[in-house]
Amino acid sequence: MKRDDTLRALLAEKATQAGSVGFATTDVEGYKHRHVDVVVRSMVAEGSLFRGKIGHRTMRLFAEKGWAEAYETGRRKLATKAPKLDASKEPVYPVDAKGNPLYKITVVPSKFDPFEAQVRNLSRWNGDSVVR
Repeated sequence: MKRDDTLRALLAEKATQAGSVGFATTDVEGYKHRHVDVVVRSMVAEGSLFRGKIGHRTMRLFAEKGWAEAYETGRRKLATKAPKLDASKEPVYPVDAKGNPLYKITVVPSKFDPFEAQVRNLSRWNGDSVVR
């Protein structure tokens, strides 16, 4: 297990060098991703590394638990949702100085024929013809 010990030492060194910024497992070179993942999981279970996770795929590793928690809370504050529109308010449409609208409403009649769509769909998948 000399290779595991070398990787553990490398991960611990990366975590201390990165400090409060942390590092991602993709930063580790020279090892297979699955091997790095297994060693990281065991180090997290032991308590020698701490995960800062803000999404199902976004994770950074830290040497101290406080740094990981600060990363999670700091990043979550940045990801705020856009304010919802109030449906009870009337929409505001642009008008010129005389009150004339600055937009046009165009109504285009649909040329969709559901039976024709059915014919195309069946002939494409089955090769069967549909009789009207």
